[in-house]
Amino acid sequence: MEKKYGELMSVLVHSRERCASDAEFRTYLLESARTLANDLATFGVEISVRPVSVRSARSGGDWNQLKIGCE
Repeated sequence: MEKKYGELMSVLVHSRERCASDAEFRTYLLESARTLANDLATFGVEISVRPVSVRSARSGGDWNQLKIGCE
């Protein structure tokens, strides 16, 4: 069963074929999220992207994982 995404993520997933590897696609996703955060700020919408470092530090997990939050 194919996962259903929202409109913005669907656009990003559609671009997956341009990336040679999962790591390259992940980098593309992170850059896109950062660009979106900056673009939204021009409309007065603030979101933050931060490392999930507390959980990662406790579990020895991936320090490159990001969590997005907005108000």
